[in-house]
Amino acid sequence: MSGAQELAKSLVKNKSVKFLNLFNNKIGYDGALEFGKTLSTNSTLEFIEFGHNRIRNKGLLAIGEGISKNPNTSISTLGLCFNFLSDDGIIDFLKQLFSGKQGSKCKVSSIYVKNNSVNEYGLFSLKRAYDGLNIKVNIDLFDKLKYLDTEKLDRTIWVHPLVTTRHELKHFFETTQKCGIVVDVRIRKGPKWPNRT
Repeated sequence: MSGAQELAKSLVKNKSVKFLNLFNNKIGYDGALEFGKTLSTNSTLEFIEFGHNRIRNKGLLAIGEGISKNPNTSISTLGLCFNFLSDDGIIDFLKQLFSGKQGSKCKVSSIYVKNNSVNEYGLFSLKRAYDGLNIKVNIDLFDKLKYLDTEKLDRTIWVHPLVTTRHELKHFFETTQKCGIVVDVRIRKGPKWPNRT
């Protein structure tokens, strides 16, 4: 059994620890699953920093299931940065927490999800889902929206992964597909997106 699983089990009957920092501990799905079980009964923990681990979408749903099952949960803040989460995974997590009979009792007020697998298109999908749930939760990723030109994004075509050059892509849309004048082609540089689970 992993250290994360052991730690999670030890917190089932916790009555004193309110803040838990698990940043950068290589916690994967099994650890997240055990924390989900713990959070289904623990009513003392208020803040958990899961940042820079490997919980992925599946692990996030396990954590969300635990919180949503617990009518006495005190969790108000979750740190989830650098966990290979996608916009779909975060949306499913929010729905899990804030829809259904326990949704009105959920105390989560801040979620930190920067530096995951969410591109600009995914960010807008996430914001639409968030608005649809009509909730008041601070999500740090939304800070980025003020720097994005929504009018331009409405006329944006998202291509991933890019298998051609900028010039070839511009020519394809302008000439072959007759989409009009392509003003800009941007290629995002950085690490490859991790597999979504």
